[in-house]
Amino acid sequence: MKRKLPPPDPPERIYTLGEVAQMTNLPKSTIKRLVVGKRFPQQTLVGRERVGWSESSVKAWLAKLPSGQ
Repeated sequence: MKRKLPPPDPPERIYTLGEVAQMTNLPKSTIKRLVVGKRFPQQTLVGRERVGWSESSVKAWLAKLPSGQ
């Protein structure tokens, strides 16, 4: 009898700069500055001229913030 494999995990959600700005409540320019300063997760290339941030990387960054931020 063949054993069924569980379905694969769905692909991780990738957020645009605008979505990340809404999630973090930060201006886009601040997010870009934090990325350059390596204080925010690096973006992922999702197309020829498109970048985004993985859901897990943004949520992990948010979780590391001190409370009240």
